[in-house]
Amino acid sequence: MQGHLGLPAKHWRMRAEEARALAERQNSASTTRSWLKVSENYENLAHAAASREHDAEIHAVYLASRDPRVPWHVKAIAVLVAGYALSPIDLIPDLIPFVGSLDDMILVSLGILLVARLIPPAVMAECRAVAAAALGRPVSRTAALVIVCIWLGSIGVCGWFVYPFFSV
Repeated sequence: MQGHLGLPAKHWRMRAEEARALAERQNSASTTRSWLKVSENYENLAHAAASREHDAEIHAVYLASRDPRVPWHVKAIAVLVAGYALSPIDLIPDLIPFVGSLDDMILVSLGILLVARLIPPAVMAECRAVAAAALGRPVSRTAALVIVCIWLGSIGVCGWFVYPFFSV
């Protein structure tokens, strides 16, 4: 069962427009500010919903890259798109205002669009359904803790091996 936050971005944008329309019809400044704040909150929910939808689409592309019914060249493109979307390394760093986020939006969106058009529609529909179902699954904090411990242990072991070379 999905809660109210599982609604699509389109729903929240429509609610934001309704709140803005109500704000324009108000007589008092305080009521107008209140409706504008409600509209802003709906826009934030729309942004979160769009992000969830985008994440599900990236997961669907990844799942499609592992499907045997997808041609090898499409699998290669899908792996590149999913890898770039999930990679912490960007072509243009996100620290550069506007342009850093713009490259992610354009490259990843166009890559997803290209892969979605190249993959057979039935396969992509199945992958989207699996990805949407995976969004509702709980996150394992224990698994995250194990991964962090492995990384810290690996860093410690590397430091232990490298330390004699840098100590004078």
